[in-house]
Amino acid sequence: MSAASSALPPPVWEEGDSVDSDASIWQLWTEVVQSYPERVAVRDAAGETVTYHELDRLAREQAAGLLAAGVGPGDVVVIAHPRGRDELAAVLGVLAARATYLALDEAAPDDRLAAMLELAAPVAVLGPFDRARRVARASAGRCRPLRPGSAGSEVPRTPADDAATNPEAIAYIAFTSGTSGVPKAVRIPHRGVVRLVRGAGYLPSGPGQRFLRLAPLAFDASTLEIFLPLLTGATVEAMPAGPVAPPGLSGFLLDREITVAWLTAGLFRIMIDEAVDGFAALTAVVTGGDVVSADHARRLLHRFPRITVVNGYGPTENTTFSTVHTVVASGGEASVPIGRPVPGTTVRVVDEHDVPLPIGRTGELVLLGQGLARGYLGAPEQTAAAFRPLPGDDRPAYRTGDLVRWCDGELQYVGRRDRQVKIRGHRVELEEIEQHVRATGLIRDVAVVAAGRPGNLRILCAVIADPADAPIAELRQLLAQVLPPSMLPQLWTVLDRIPLTANGKVDADALVAAADTHAPSTADDARGSAEAATAESGLATGPVVDAVAGARGRAKVEALIVQAWTDVLGFSDFGRRDGFFDVGGDSLMAAQLHTRLTELLPEHGVRIVDIFRYPSVAALTDHLLTAGVR
Repeated sequence: MSAASSALPPPVWEEGDSVDSDASIWQLWTEVVQSYPERVAVRDAAGETVTYHELDRLAREQAAGLLAAGVGPGDVVVIAHPRGRDELAAVLGVLAARATYLALDEAAPDDRLAAMLELAAPVAVLGPFDRARRVARASAGRCRPLRPGSAGSEVPRTPADDAATNPEAIAYIAFTSGTSGVPKAVRIPHRGVVRLVRGAGYLPSGPGQRFLRLAPLAFDASTLEIFLPLLTGATVEAMPAGPVAPPGLSGFLLDREITVAWLTAGLFRIMIDEAVDGFAALTAVVTGGDVVSADHARRLLHRFPRITVVNGYGPTENTTFSTVHTVVASGGEASVPIGRPVPGTTVRVVDEHDVPLPIGRTGELVLLGQGLARGYLGAPEQTAAAFRPLPGDDRPAYRTGDLVRWCDGELQYVGRRDRQVKIRGHRVELEEIEQHVRATGLIRDVAVVAAGRPGNLRILCAVIADPADAPIAELRQLLAQVLPPSMLPQLWTVLDRIPLTANGKVDADALVAAADTHAPSTADDARGSAEAATAESGLATGPVVDAVAGARGRAKVEALIVQAWTDVLGFSDFGRRDGFFDVGGDSLMAAQLHTRLTELLPEHGVRIVDIFRYPSVAALTDHLLTAGVR
């Protein structure tokens, strides 16, 4: 690793290659359809194939339906389709109508969904009846459910055919966590997506490549999964809807002979640990969204040396990727660098006064170039603060808040300059959680911090309240109504005061230490039920011993489920009636929980769907005992 010096990084490090992004997504799409009309554009979850010509017709019919319903240029349309043909036809149809598409997190509580819809003000929603109805209700009827149009025998022309879409027009809106308690709506223009596609030389693309379609449409990795294949003549392979478990994903990758896949850093680690053979057909895998494990990347390369492993870094505000680093098996770094800028992007490392820093010095990463968003919808002050130009340069410059330094010609991620954290790939503003806790009026004060290490962080919420009457269970219920699972605290502690550092800031280390000794006393019989069940079963509270064959009594089964929850969540502060997803679990952790339950309760044949249908320890215990041994 290079030491700090007085030399500034050379331009070749800071400037990505030039790329022509002066086009619209629809323009590139029509060119690809003309070049590869009979190639397979998408293979649906059920295996049904749709050619580029057929998908183009579906998109045009969708655009015609939108036009007939009064949707015009710049209008926002929600897409609520699951992964697959209809989703892609809707995305392209909205863009053909010169409108803007919006996807929303399905796991978002109704109140949060309503807040996002009020800000984005969509005029229509496309999707299955139940999904579209939920969006329409959350918008108080302002967002109308629409169905695809029908063009008869003629393939309709679209507004984007008759008048070229301005590359600066907004292609989609993506929501991220906000410090004010309200999510921020990031506006991504067509040129950002075109720059992403035309600058993706770090990945194979084009005819013959098969891309995994896995990420939720609301997650900006979907931009890569959809547009890189569809705008280059490759094939999109749509993963079936539902929770993702390593064995299922492994089988899908192999069955479809997928060549390029994007996986979050967490899912990447789990796949390497549990189902690495599923990577056999891949030629490239991109991972990121959190700290990437160098050890797991090297293990994959030793198993399959021909695979290209790319660490892709980038905030939503710069269209998916800003820098990339290709991992090599011989590398000895403890952490994977985030690399150098992609084409169409410029990076700067500056101090608190926007002064460029020399090689080896840590500063804030600032992004410029063709991938930048056009600010935040309805938030001019936040936009001005986050995208203000650097001295001597009138271009917008996005302040990422990420601390980095140049090491051996590559950017190394160091940490954050603010209180934003990454929880399982999701950006989380800790201040937003504090705002919602205070809004309940149940506590005197609150501090929220991140506990653990990068790549495995948990949210700790410390409240100032009467220890004899701490409303932890009620707080959990109220937060679950307004925050998505990725933002729900997993750890709670009740204190008589918030510890501060010498300069008056919240002492995060002291809070974490306090959490080890101040467990909430009213958290739905959390520790008591776990310990009672474990004691009754005759098992130690440490590692669980091999289960004896045959049927178990309730206490033994419940104790093993408690142990599995504890192993996956990393804490035991939950009640037997708490929902797995209410205490911080998510679909990725559900896959891990399924693996652990299968190990501990092999004769019960636990299915991953059981975790979703019976999300508490008590409910799953009842179900398994009722179903019996399988």
